[in-house]
Amino acid sequence: MTGLFKLYTSLCILLLCFLLYNGYWATVGLSSIPSFTFPYSSSIESPDGSSYNWINAQMQSRTPAFTRNLKAVNVTSFSPFAKDASVNIWDLFPPELSCPDIQRVGSVGDGGKWICGLSWLGMNRQNEDEKCIVYSYGVSTDSTFEQELSSVAGCKVFAFDPTIGEMKSAGESITFHKMGLWNSSGSTDNFMLVEHLYDAMNRLNHSYIDVLKVDIEGAEWAVFRELLSRANGRSGLFPFGQLLIELHYESVESTAEFFLGMMRHGFLAFSREVNLQPCLNGRPPVAVEYSFINAGSFFESRSVKSPSRINHASFRPPIVTPTWHEPVRAVIYFLTHRGRVSMMRGALRSLYRSFYRQFPLYDILVFHDDLLPADKDTLQSAVPDMPLRFISIRLRTPPHLNEVVIPDIVPHCSPGSSTLGYRHMVMFHAAGIHAYLFDPDNGYSDVEYILRLDDDSRFSAPIGYDLFRFMRVNNMSYGFVNVVPDDPGCVQGLWNHSYTFIKEAVNSGIYINPKNVDLFFNHWEEGKVVYNNFEISRASIWRSPLWRAFFDSVDKSGRVYTHRWGDAPLHTIFVLLGIPSSAVHVFGDIAYSHPPFAGQKPGGLPMPGQHPFLHRVDGCAYYNQWTCGNQSLLNSTQKTSTSLSGGVLSPLWGVTANTTSLKFRIEPQPVVEPQHVFSGGKSDRSERHARSMIVSRNRKRALNSSTGVLYTFGHRDRLNILASTVTSFVDNYAKAHHCPIVIFIPSSLNSTMIWHFKNIQLDARASSLVTLVPVDLSPFASAAKRRLTNKCGGKDIEVAAASVFLMKSAALKLHDMGYDWFFRFADNSKLFQPIGYDVFDKLKKRGARYGFRSVVKDDPACTVRLWDYARLLCDESSSCSDLLSTWPAGVVVFTNFEISHISVWQSSIFKNISSRAEGMEAWGDAAVHTLSVISSLKYNEILRFEDIKYDAIMNGYRDTSNTTIRSSQFPGQEYRPLPQLDLKFRPQRFGWLGGDVASSFCLPDIRHLESQQRNNSKCEGSRYIWLFGDTFIGTSTATRRLEAQIISNSVAIVDIRTGMNSNGVIQRSSFYWKSETDGMPAPIFSDSSPSEKFWPMSGLSVVDKDAGWNDPSVKVVVVGQQVKSLSRNPGDPLEKAAGILSFTELASVAVVVENPKDPPDMWHTVVHPLKFSTGLLATGKVRWIYMAQSNGRLYADSNDYIFLLGTYDSSINDDSFDLNSLTSDRKVRIIGRIPAMDLLHGNVETMQVLVPSSPDSWANPSQLTTSIDYHRLAALPGGVSEASLHFDHNSMSWVVTTLEMNDDFITLCRSFSIEGPWRCSPGPVITSPWNDKQQYMSYAAKSHPELSGGNGTVLSFIANTAQGVHELFDEINFHTYTPIFLLYDV
Repeated sequence: MTGLFKLYTSLCILLLCFLLYNGYWATVGLSSIPSFTFPYSSSIESPDGSSYNWINAQMQSRTPAFTRNLKAVNVTSFSPFAKDASVNIWDLFPPELSCPDIQRVGSVGDGGKWICGLSWLGMNRQNEDEKCIVYSYGVSTDSTFEQELSSVAGCKVFAFDPTIGEMKSAGESITFHKMGLWNSSGSTDNFMLVEHLYDAMNRLNHSYIDVLKVDIEGAEWAVFRELLSRANGRSGLFPFGQLLIELHYESVESTAEFFLGMMRHGFLAFSREVNLQPCLNGRPPVAVEYSFINAGSFFESRSVKSPSRINHASFRPPIVTPTWHEPVRAVIYFLTHRGRVSMMRGALRSLYRSFYRQFPLYDILVFHDDLLPADKDTLQSAVPDMPLRFISIRLRTPPHLNEVVIPDIVPHCSPGSSTLGYRHMVMFHAAGIHAYLFDPDNGYSDVEYILRLDDDSRFSAPIGYDLFRFMRVNNMSYGFVNVVPDDPGCVQGLWNHSYTFIKEAVNSGIYINPKNVDLFFNHWEEGKVVYNNFEISRASIWRSPLWRAFFDSVDKSGRVYTHRWGDAPLHTIFVLLGIPSSAVHVFGDIAYSHPPFAGQKPGGLPMPGQHPFLHRVDGCAYYNQWTCGNQSLLNSTQKTSTSLSGGVLSPLWGVTANTTSLKFRIEPQPVVEPQHVFSGGKSDRSERHARSMIVSRNRKRALNSSTGVLYTFGHRDRLNILASTVTSFVDNYAKAHHCPIVIFIPSSLNSTMIWHFKNIQLDARASSLVTLVPVDLSPFASAAKRRLTNKCGGKDIEVAAASVFLMKSAALKLHDMGYDWFFRFADNSKLFQPIGYDVFDKLKKRGARYGFRSVVKDDPACTVRLWDYARLLCDESSSCSDLLSTWPAGVVVFTNFEISHISVWQSSIFKNISSRAEGMEAWGDAAVHTLSVISSLKYNEILRFEDIKYDAIMNGYRDTSNTTIRSSQFPGQEYRPLPQLDLKFRPQRFGWLGGDVASSFCLPDIRHLESQQRNNSKCEGSRYIWLFGDTFIGTSTATRRLEAQIISNSVAIVDIRTGMNSNGVIQRSSFYWKSETDGMPAPIFSDSSPSEKFWPMSGLSVVDKDAGWNDPSVKVVVVGQQVKSLSRNPGDPLEKAAGILSFTELASVAVVVENPKDPPDMWHTVVHPLKFSTGLLATGKVRWIYMAQSNGRLYADSNDYIFLLGTYDSSINDDSFDLNSLTSDRKVRIIGRIPAMDLLHGNVETMQVLVPSSPDSWANPSQLTTSIDYHRLAALPGGVSEASLHFDHNSMSWVVTTLEMNDDFITLCRSFSIEGPWRCSPGPVITSPWNDKQQYMSYAAKSHPELSGGNGTVLSFIANTAQGVHELFDEINFHTYTPIFLLYDV
């Protein structure tokens, strides 16, 4: 009922507004307003059958009503929207004409417009040059008007709007221009690209516009003032027939001048529609839609039947801004080769569709070193309307370098981007292209701008404006799309080289602006580079002495070839040092991607003056200025009063040009009355008294209402995750309970870091709840240094000092601010779901004063003497709690989730312990808080919040990396985490971001085969191949995944010579995947269709000894599953959110790799189904998941058997293996064997299956009938999850490793014979946080004997999120969905 009442009320208000503002003038209006009604029905017939004559007769016979109305009022004193007045401003200007053919075009609401003669627009206009022309300024999110004119009338529509990224669903006859309308062409303080109407018509070669739509949010007054003044009172000069405009009230005078001016040019209104939306909010109707027509111009300008047809030439508009039409000399260039012709075709087509078709003004240069005439024909035929100029070049090593010292592959850099050819390419992009263009013989010495694109660059939407004219108009010298972290191995020594160069350059007289030096040294993170596969630059910057000197120093060092320094970091360093930030632009609005890395979506043009490096690219679209903020960051030199006493950082702050000290204004805390502003420090007595009264009142309110404050400390190196952390706490708790959040930050932060923290505050969905409070950490420095010495305080002095502050002073500071209850959370944590109650109120109702969520084992080095000191204090005090005596020593509360009352931190025990910790010990804050709580509180005063779904990134990996863990659940089991291995499979900055399965096998080197025969447990002189299932390919920071595509499989190669050390520890892995013709990532083992994919499970190398030991043939066979998606959108990675549950397995297959020595993305494969024609196993009940050589070697030869581990499911009645059922009641592990050569050739009929209860042990599947009890096939228990099979040479036994999804431990089964009997026992326990079944699912346990050595077995498993694929992109899950390694003593 409430909803219906609200709807009824809204309708009544709308009706009232309509009567007041649309019709009231007709019945009550001014005495001089004529009382007549204009006919709007399209059924009215004009006297002579001509719409033009009918309207023209009205125009000739009437004096416009608005002229009489204006005479009847005093314009200078008229109140436009007075509440007590009978009329408003729009009542003075009623529609003057009646159109017999009036129709509404577009949607109901702001997007639709009233138009006259819609049917006439499309009449007799079959030829392309006769089609009606429509200019539409201001599209926003509703393009129904433009689409309907295009489809119904067949008009050519030209849409203009700088605030949007693209026009979705726009047809071929709609052209989008990302530019604004203004009274001149160029740029303004508010718009980076604007254009005069006449300049647009000249640029598009139009002499007349049939319909002009203008909806530009108030800018219409400046536009039409200029147009009307340009005509100098003459009529009939406007080159358009109808004007559909939304007027946003400016003044009575300007409104009257507009209508009078339009009348002088033959335009009268035939429709008026007031925007009623402000009425609903109690505001006057400040915006109104008018439709004007000049009948003579509109109906006769293009009428092929009219003998008085107006000559188009008489409408030719003048050129308003001559410089706007001056041509820009620019080129677009690519570098490619024969192997990438198909990819290059995609890049050319993308460029043509998104830019060249609209701006066919520039030369397209294709540089190459090996293209054949047929390749050139292929590329040109892909874009027949875009002429290409092919330029053959020779890439070679500079003559001054000794080729002997240049490695074939740079070992410390990514193998795929460190080949010699890649380094040649670096030199070309860095400087070779400029040498070519600046050579007068090549015809481009006068080039003004250069755009570099790669052959895998892609644009997914039209750019909408001329990139080069944009650069010239805004006086830009350099433009790019993104900043990314480079591979650290590819920039080794470059920053140090640059520091040395700067000193030498300054000493030699080369000028470098101090602001640029400050940006480079103090604001730029080492290793970050401009992503320059889209790079637009003013040609003259590459002629500058600074660039020539810098590149010369790099060239002479030879480190492009010896260290693989890239062109991206070289250009980045030069741009930082040599170009003013105001001349650098981030094209954050362009829908650009560089596969396989996901790109950016189209957006509106960014705000003018935005700093390219210190501001976010995506937060500054037009009409969203609050996120762009304050140019005072760069421009202001005015000092503002300071106060570091805490408070909200005001947007009105700045930094002086010659100092790094922060100057900002302080506003009061949210808990304090908002009208009071305290300057701090030198307050007078009355002000101090007022503040004291406010704090006292708020403290009392906090105690009575059980409200409190959430707080954390923001660290500069975890800004990205802090933003998501704050958002999760705002959404899941603070907003619902109106609880403020305080973020403590170091007061020593520079202006850039303060800006980033301020953005986090603004980005919070309830930013008014979030307060930034600077803290001086210098008093805690000595304690912090002591912690660092004992490795108990984080990685640097600031983090350690913040820990001391949180330990001792944070709660007391919050208490001084008026709070008594505190909810502490870590800046790298997250709330996964809403807390449905007030946590402070829950503590109070339980009579508790302290709450926590979990406990952990602290590092013993960080608790030395702490327990003894606490007991000593308890012995001296009679009020000590009994909890201390029962609490296990060394176990501490995990204080990244801690809820407490001020009384806990006012106890004498806490003061004693915290003072000693600060003064002479290295105790951590968790230990100090734990001892204080268990020493001063009773058991019923402590509450554990186990129901809250909360997690934080734990640094326990460092603490346990060299520690043996003894399982409390299974005594006698010992295992050790291997974080050094985990790190080798962490998400890369570019490329591989994680995958499951993670099985490995040896690819033998033929030169070491005899050695491997002697040592079956090693793969000497060879490579290891790692197989991965569903894989993310994209980009990441050092702490979180950014954007990615998902493919069904990928491969990694570990070269023993360069990728492993002498102890067998992996040092580097090279990841591989293929690319589609459009450059998007594709799996190594191709999918048969978008809904069917291949998941590799295990692999094995097979050596054909019959070919002879001098030249044996090595092939690889991979066993896996062909699966089919059950989802509606099989290509959507979001459908994968539930893990494997949305797929059905079709069949097991063996994929044979014919050329495994080649890079995996060049493998040739043959697929053999592993399906029997007859017998029990012909029903599709079997899937094979792992292989091993029968003699325990790491490879097989042509005379060996291969053992296969599989699963038999008796519940399946068709040819698909349903994974939706995760019960193992009717699933058993089975073992098969097959001659190696038969498996290579797909002859599966020779396979045998182990039948443990049979005297012969092995049986041909054709001999097994469907009547057999499936339990007879069970070699091992279980059968749901993936597993691995290997021979352990240390214990001389076979080992099967498995991890069922519902288990908390890995199961290991052992047998001295493959035929059994098998003994199974629980192995390593899955530890926190992966054992949280509501957050994670763990599976795919695998053994890796090649990594094990003699100390145990190396195992791995995969942890995936149970909440959905989006969770993998949170920083807290950066280590999720990659292999997690353990060393286990079997």
